Amino acid sequence: MRESSHERLHCNRPLCPSPARSTAEHFTIAWNSIEGAAALIAGILAGSSALVGFGLDSVIEVVSGAALLWRLRRDFDRPRREDSERIALPIVGVAL
Repeated sequence: MRESSHERLHCNRPLCPSPARSTAEHFTIAWNSIEGAAALIAGILAGSSALVGFGLDSVIEVVSGAALLWRLRRDFDRPRREDSERIALPIVGVAL
């Protein structure tokens, strides 16, 4: 049985993407992007391998967060959800 667009917009199931989850993930991606760029630039300028490593860690977190956000946006449609799960899991697994 297909869901109507009204049901998709007002989904009360626990697996449906909520604005709070999406906002938190967007914030995390933005924060880690700024943090990573600052650490990489400062690390390169200072010649600090620790700062460069910290910046690379932030880049890894951005990749993982973006994969999870992409995955969350496909929760409405079961076939797309399962396909995106198969793609996102290895990305997150390798990244982390």
